[in-house]
Amino acid sequence: MLSPRVRGQAFFDDSVNSERRVQTLSREKREYIRFTSVKRKKDFVHGEGFGARTYLKKKRCECASDGVILLSVILLAGHSCGGASISYAFECCPKKISKAVFVCATMVSDGQKPFDVFAEEIGSAEMFVQESQLLVYGNGQDKPPTSLRFDKQQTKGLYFNQTPSKDVALATVSMRPIPLEPIMEKLSLTPANYGTSRRFFVQTLDDHALSPDVQEKLVRDNPPAGVFKIKGSDHCPFFSKPQSLHKTLLEIAQIP
Repeated sequence: MLSPRVRGQAFFDDSVNSERRVQTLSREKREYIRFTSVKRKKDFVHGEGFGARTYLKKKRCECASDGVILLSVILLAGHSCGGASISYAFECCPKKISKAVFVCATMVSDGQKPFDVFAEEIGSAEMFVQESQLLVYGNGQDKPPTSLRFDKQQTKGLYFNQTPSKDVALATVSMRPIPLEPIMEKLSLTPANYGTSRRFFVQTLDDHALSPDVQEKLVRDNPPAGVFKIKGSDHCPFFSKPQSLHKTLLEIAQIP
């Protein structure tokens, strides 16, 4: 059973949402208040190697670096391998979650590993572990690998091909090795729990890490309630197309 850590915090203090104060704010901040004052809690789960900074650009969103806490009826958004975490959360607490948003994420089916989503492009998990030169053996060389380091020379082309250079510099400095256990274990997802979820998928159409063809296959194999597309976005729309991503999340949050 996959056991990703699921922790987090609330995003917005409703006390700021007074008519007088909203009128004095910029258009961008007023739009942010519209998103955060929808009467549900919103939480964001970052993808592999990323942290809380992922969601800071222009949206002013706060994010817990390890995921989300399920305290009330909430909307979850997961990026990349963070899709496995929100799937697991839905399986555990289906009545606590209003909607799940997969942002170019691993929207897997029952019995799948999150790694399986990438298998068509990079090969099987077994072959990957045997051939990769970037594995970290945190428990010793005689034990299975524990995480995967990023090749920073390849990262820009895979993750940030449409991202401004200053954001690439910040992101690459901040990225950390990817824990292997959560992405190599199969998820057990049941119709009674995960099957009741209202899922939405956000496709990134200039994505070199999770290609548009693979994203289309995810949608066909595991149909969500809705699909949204962001043109000109690489694998990290919070850097390359933050305003489009914000608009999309707002639209999904307001769906009855």
